[in-house]
Amino acid sequence: GVFSVYLRMMPDHLPATDDWARNSVYNSIKSQLRGEINQQYPNLPDANKNTLVETEFKKLLKTQKGPIEQQVKGTSDFFKSHLKNEKGTTYLLAIDPYYWYRYSRNVVEKGTTADIIKDGEPWDDHMLAPLGRPADRNFHIYFEAFLYKVFSAFNKDFDLMKAAFYIPVIISALSVIPTFFIARRISGNLGGLIAAIMVAVHPALLGRTAGGFADTDAYNVFFPLVITWLFLEAFESKNLKAKIIFASLAGFFVGLFAFSWMGWWYIFDFIIAAILFYIIYSVLAHRDQLKKGISHFILNTPIKSTLFLLITFILTSGIFVTLFANLDTFRVAPMQPLGFSRMKLVGVAKIWPNVLTTVAEQNPASLDNVINQIGIGKRLFFLISLVGIVLMLVRKHSKRLSDLWFVSISTLWYFIIIAFKPQNLITFIILISLPIIVKILLSLKEKDTKIDIKLAIILIIWFIATIYASTKGVRFLLLFVPAFSLTFGVALGVIYEYASKIISKSLNIHQAITKIALLLLIYFLFLSNPINAAKSTGRNEIPSMNDAWYSSLEKIRLESEPDAIVNSWWDFGHWFKAITDRAVTF
Repeated sequence: GVFSVYLRMMPDHLPATDDWARNSVYNSIKSQLRGEINQQYPNLPDANKNTLVETEFKKLLKTQKGPIEQQVKGTSDFFKSHLKNEKGTTYLLAIDPYYWYRYSRNVVEKGTTADIIKDGEPWDDHMLAPLGRPADRNFHIYFEAFLYKVFSAFNKDFDLMKAAFYIPVIISALSVIPTFFIARRISGNLGGLIAAIMVAVHPALLGRTAGGFADTDAYNVFFPLVITWLFLEAFESKNLKAKIIFASLAGFFVGLFAFSWMGWWYIFDFIIAAILFYIIYSVLAHRDQLKKGISHFILNTPIKSTLFLLITFILTSGIFVTLFANLDTFRVAPMQPLGFSRMKLVGVAKIWPNVLTTVAEQNPASLDNVINQIGIGKRLFFLISLVGIVLMLVRKHSKRLSDLWFVSISTLWYFIIIAFKPQNLITFIILISLPIIVKILLSLKEKDTKIDIKLAIILIIWFIATIYASTKGVRFLLLFVPAFSLTFGVALGVIYEYASKIISKSLNIHQAITKIALLLLIYFLFLSNPINAAKSTGRNEIPSMNDAWYSSLEKIRLESEPDAIVNSWWDFGHWFKAITDRAVTF
């Protein structure tokens, strides 16, 4: 969590300006030196002049180090000042955060998100001018306003933009907690730690949850992880009261998620699908009990508790989604995946232009590109994450030869699939699902009911659905990150446990020495590069907004008529609304 905060708070200090300043000062000094050398040696070849410039520059760096560093700092501070507001807060990084920022400001100043009340309805008169539209309501808006009120109670100079800046930092730090506990259940503390680190550093997530990127993306990772964690705790609880509490809490967070993002339904649908699959599996695994009658079958197999869990989860989710959003939002959840596949169609439901066709983050991606990006540029990482799902289908600490063969053959199978760079999405999904299907069928044949398929089923559904979503729009890669991180952590955690025991026994080395050596190997092979890449990403995050933009928009706010309309294509509309406090066409 601390490391996640460190990475995401980098834009607050804007370290990128230090690099800009150093380059600017060094180039200025070299330019002056070149001018002097040109005067002294006008006929000298350029290559010789360049050598002289570098030699003199290095001398200056040694003799004038203090003044040069002061000049670099001054220049960096100048750059920083143009990327911060008058209170010293770094401007929000992108465009969309200003949409929520304006609504939060309305809540702080007016107690409601609405600009006006029109025909008894809260109305946003700044969008789709001159008509306007119903005002938005969202957990993010109220949480932003709440944070501002809490912090400003202790610091009168604290501004709303600073509260908005902190939100993705706080939510992302909280996301590592359920990640750790989910992976830890399967693969111990190390597996949980690796999974948590990957959630903290993965570029597909870090780039959209850095401080100042105050959009809803952080919630799209946090809530699914919390819901999955609570659902698993409910499933594993032996006590009925604990099962009800955990399932109800999962339903509560489903409601909050529905109040945070329109795509909330995906984790709800995943879990429902996983429960239904588990019920089918349990029916087949305990089919011999059917001879004693349906009532005996239900009461004396895992189906009873699973059905109870399913009903509790659906019921509490329905209640909280209805409370936080509305009943229709919950009612249409099962059909939402069909709507997702049609979201970028043009001229079907509306004749108005579909802006999603022009949003860069909604650009489609090839399957090969998805594998590379989610694996942080390394196909090996993606292979390891697939092996993680396979390892979930093997008994914990199993030494059975059949399990070892299953894991080995599955690993080879996935290696071959990924090595051939698959292009067809459906074929790829079928191929990666085969080992899981085979293992489940074998366990049914062997009547091996001790294997735990719950998390594996959720994650394979998560994998398949988010791979599909990512090929439709690159922004959905961030939804893939939790499933990838969990399976990656599980794989390395389990491999670490097995390898440390085998190596210590076969080489007669103390297990503590083996574990330390393996930890170092895991760090240098699998964690050092992602961590260094994350530091680089965090260091180079800067706002699109700057003083030039802000002062220009402030001029419109101060000098234009209150009913003026800013007419532009959609891109900067949220900036215009938030800063000019004027309506926009689109």
